[in-house]
Amino acid sequence: MDSKQKMAIAGAGMVVAGSGLIFIGMAMMTPAIASLTGHLLQKSTDRALDQFERASRTIGTIAGVAQRAITEAARGAGGASKAARHES
Repeated sequence: MDSKQKMAIAGAGMVVAGSGLIFIGMAMMTPAIASLTGHLLQKSTDRALDQFERASRTIGTIAGVAQRAITEAARGAGGASKAARHES
């Protein structure tokens, strides 16, 4: 065999070995990447739900304050109209 042929065979063998190592590396990394992605997705979902709950509580508080203000205004208006009727 010629030395060029031996070098070509050795080079092809190294390419095949490198490709095999890449495949094995990817196979070993896939579960870790899937786990990390699942964890990040769960964390994002939890954070979004917490923000939604906080927004819901804030809206509930605003609605309660507005309801009290409307109720007090209605009582005040009702008392004023009764007083106006008695004066007539």
